[in-house]
Amino acid sequence: MLNGDLEAGEAYRVLLDADGESYVRGRAAIEYPIESDFLEATHGIYGGDYESDSYRYCLERIEPTEPQEHEPEPKPESAPTPATNGLMAELMTRPDDVTTVNVVDESSIDESGDLAAEILSYIDSRNTVNHEFVLPMGRYTWNTEFAVLDPVEFLEIRGEPRATLEVRNHGVDIAFLFGRWATDNPPKHVILQNLDVDIDDERERDAGLISAHVGRCLLDNVELVGERWRHGPQGGDRYTCMINTRDPNALSLMRNVTLPDGEVTDPNEPSVGHSIGCSADPPHEGINIWDRCYVEDYVDNGLYVRNSVGENFVEHSMAVNCGNGNIRIGAADEARDCKILLDGGSDQTYPGAGLWLNGGEAIAERIEIDGTDAQNDIVRINSDADGGHIKGLELFCGPDVAAPAIRCTETSSTNNRGLTIEDFDVEDITTAGGGCVSVRRSDVTLRNGVIDASYRTALTGHGNPDVDDVDMS
Repeated sequence: MLNGDLEAGEAYRVLLDADGESYVRGRAAIEYPIESDFLEATHGIYGGDYESDSYRYCLERIEPTEPQEHEPEPKPESAPTPATNGLMAELMTRPDDVTTVNVVDESSIDESGDLAAEILSYIDSRNTVNHEFVLPMGRYTWNTEFAVLDPVEFLEIRGEPRATLEVRNHGVDIAFLFGRWATDNPPKHVILQNLDVDIDDERERDAGLISAHVGRCLLDNVELVGERWRHGPQGGDRYTCMINTRDPNALSLMRNVTLPDGEVTDPNEPSVGHSIGCSADPPHEGINIWDRCYVEDYVDNGLYVRNSVGENFVEHSMAVNCGNGNIRIGAADEARDCKILLDGGSDQTYPGAGLWLNGGEAIAERIEIDGTDAQNDIVRINSDADGGHIKGLELFCGPDVAAPAIRCTETSSTNNRGLTIEDFDVEDITTAGGGCVSVRRSDVTLRNGVIDASYRTALTGHGNPDVDDVDMS
């Protein structure tokens, strides 16, 4: 029930209050709009402007459907607008009393020296850190690990419009380090924007981009330039871009984070232990949104977020030729509108799976996978996944792919809750044996799809899935 006056023709955001009880976001499908005689709910939302028209997170837009009989009271100038509400607004809004420091203009900072050390020295001399550091366009030396472990209020470093940080010291294992694994009081609010971290001057150079244990984090338009070599003579941190949102009531956004240059594969080392591209690990308890991220040729997973209690939403992102799993999601995770390219498996020591549902009941929608030269499962749902939902899958399986296009398995430890794959189109032209879709678990439903397997059996396995309106040829 809404108590208050609403003006016709306006859109409103409504936060669903649990009356002090813990709120758990539901995953039940729901059809919008939800209408009454006076109001219409058109979308659900899980933060900022990230809307859903098929899953209920909370009600977002409330629009009166007919005029109200009263005149609305004028709003005070300080009244919040829809754009300032929600977790996304909390992330994007800088404190009113933030101190802005231009590193070129600030006399106590030598921008031509080791800028990381210079900024750290500036921070250490302050009693309170509530600062944004502006880096005018240019190239800066970054020869010290930028480690901030204390619970600072707010810290931002951004290029204006863009800046390059050159790592030229083998002692730097990771460019940015915020918080610690075991901390209960991490940095509260961190922003990095419009930055390139350059490790491309010599083959032996290796450093990760960021390891963050933070209350909330915005990582926007940031790229790691240069190929990593973790098992080389100067190997750096295992994590390339790890974001653990430690506040369970906060949201972090990683947008346009680009890891295009991959890493050197060491065939004498297992795939696990090489570099991980983008990740969240068990200390992550909040919400992570990975939006328009790109990761290519990382041996120990591309986008790997499956094993934390917090939620991860991978959206409009792309993974290319990564080992283990290209996009690997788990119990509290969802992937939407993503692309995966597997066109180099024959040349890889450790070719990875494409889309991997690897825990709980993960959700994937509108996923495109080009498996021209995939040499591992293109879609994998294994025994760690108790169920899941894949909807809107477009998959191509190339001529020399030996693995199944889709593999579904279980063990005695799997708590089967139902796995549905629907609205899918699988084109399989491999001449290898086996089956295109292998179902070896008992709770699978295939609905409204096409399995076009030219040279091998369309559906194999002992799982006996429910099949509804699926064209198999």
